[in-house]
Parts: sequence; C-alpha cells; structure tokens
Amino acid sequence: METVTDTIQSPSYRAEMMLKQSNERWQKLLATGSSAVSVEAGQRCPHCRELKEWQIVPHPVQAGRLFAYPLPCGCDGAEKAKRAEQTKQAEIDKRLREKARRDAVARAGLVGRLADCSFDSFKRRQDWRGAAGVSVQVRTYWDAIYQDQFGCKPWLILYGALGTGKTHLAAAVAREAVFAGWGQVYFRSWTEYLKRLQASWDKTPGGERSGDIVEELQKGKLVVIDDIDKKEPRGGWSRDELYPVLNYRYNAKLPTILTFNCAPTDPDPDAPGRMLLARYMSTAIIDRVIESAFSIIQFDGPSYRSGAKW
Repeated sequence: METVTDTIQSPSYRAEMMLKQSNERWQKLLATGSSAVSVEAGQRCPHCRELKEWQIVPHPVQAGRLFAYPLPCGCDGAEKAKRAEQTKQAEIDKRLREKARRDAVARAGLVGRLADCSFDSFKRRQDWRGAAGVSVQVRTYWDAIYQDQFGCKPWLILYGALGTGKTHLAAAVAREAVFAGWGQVYFRSWTEYLKRLQASWDKTPGGERSGDIVEELQKGKLVVIDDIDKKEPRGGWSRDELYPVLNYRYNAKLPTILTFNCAPTDPDPDAPGRMLLARYMSTAIIDRVIESAFSIIQFDGPSYRSGAKW
C-alpha cells in the first residue's frame, strides 16, 4: 500500500509540485503589472553578465500555464562575439591557404631557400647596376607566359657567373606560377635530376619509375632546369637524357627556363669550331634553345654569396 511519504517522494509528484510552484511564481510576477521582469534564477548575458529580462506570456499549448522566455540583452556583446568568431575563422582560413601554398611550392621542388625566392626579395646592389635590369626582364617573361603572350618563343635562358641570382629569379617565376594556381610546375637541378633518374634504374620495389620522372619534365606546364652545365658530363648519357625532354617541350611550345654558367654561343676552347655548350647538349638542341628563347639574359655582376666577380 502506497503511503503519503511514498507519494511525496515520487518523481511525478515532485515534478507536479515544482510546476505548480513555478506557475504560481509567474502568476505573482505577472500580477505586478509588468510584462517583462528580471528573474534571479534566470539566465545572465554571457557577454556583459547582466541579468536577462524575461517575457511572461500564456503558454501557447497548455491552457492555464504561463510561459517565460529571455529577451535579448541590449549590449553589443553578441555582435562582438560574432565579429570575433568571423575573425577567428578568417585566420584559420588564411593559415589553411598558406599551408596549401607551402605544400604546392614544395611539390614544385622549391624547398629550403628556394621556397622564399621572389622578385621582391631579389636584392638590388650598388656594385651591380644591372641587378634591377635582369629582375625586370625576368618578370617581363613571367607576365608574358602568364598572359599567354609569348608567341612562338616560350623559353627563357639565364646565363652568367656563379652566385649572380640566376637560380633565385628562375625560382621566383616558378613560385609565381604556383601562387597563380598553375599545376605541374617543376623546378629541377639538372645534376640532382640525373641522380634521381639513375636511382630509378635499380628497380627497387616501390621506387620511382624512370618514365614518370622524365614525363614530369616533358609535360610540366612550366619547367625550370637549373645548372645544366654545372658538372662536366661523363660520357654522353646525360646529353641523351636531356634531348627527349627539351625536344618534347620545343615541339609542344611549353614555357621552359634554363640556366647556364656559359653563354649559349661561347666557343669551346678545347675544340675549335664547336660551342662550349655542346659538351652538355646536342647541337640540335642548342639550335632549338636559341630559336625558342623569349629572352637570353646575361648575369654579369659579382656573386651575392662571396662578393667576388668570377
């Protein structure tokens, strides 16, 4: 048999009494004549911490029951919070974009110092007035290929002494292409490329395939091949590897940047009647290089690294 104590302690009874007390409280508050009252047990504004006002109205469904809801606070905290959230999200989006850019730059082969090479970071110098001029010429080339206004001459040739900024400006063009959203941008040191190619011949499980390595340079939308004549070739295999890459790009009219230490037309002191560059590439390719050149730019200043003029 259920006792009075059991009834009082039952959840349903307690809930009914709490509802009754709450309703009586709202009735008393409403009897004051004010339709909006501050309730000590109510919510506080999360921004200014002031007690919220509550609007008391008849319950829309349950007859005889009152319903209360908090009114918006008059402070501008909510608007500030919204602006703060928007600022926070903008910062997150900015960091994500910057990370995506860094990843794309790294995939292009611009790592380490090369990742920061830009036209703006190329230093002008008092001891080489031509520094500003070569920077402008290289930027003109970038503008031409970006706007697809290079005609039949999509290649850029940079040559000159060690440390004069050829690699920096070539990397700057590749970086601009990445930032412009171009896919398949590749910056490759020729000596490192050859090492990578040789490693692929070992047929190591999971290793790179030589065909994929060559195809990168053949079909890339923009390709930079740096320091082609930096290391004296052993035998003719390196020249043989360069031919299919450059010949493909020549026929496809694809933007290509090549950097050399010697000029394309420098004579070979050890072989009268032959060009020095013929040690590194076939005469047929040299001919194509000169024909396809949008600009052939000489870097004749002192080294940025040592200050020496080699």
